Amino acid sequence: MTLLIKLAAWSQRTPERQARPDESRARLMIRIGTERSEIWEWYNDLSENQRIVQVRDRIRRLSSIE
Repeated sequence: MTLLIKLAAWSQRTPERQARPDESRARLMIRIGTERSEIWEWYNDLSENQRIVQVRDRIRRLSSIE
């Protein structure tokens, strides 16, 4: 939860524009209770932006704990 707050993961930062050929969006949906928020980034920008990547990596680490 701390990482989500640090990243303001509920806040869309990538501006809307027309997709380029063969370009796709990566999406992150967060649900807490009945509240839901979804953000997206262009897939090619994931490494540069590091928001969705950090959340994905944290989830992977948490899910590998047995």
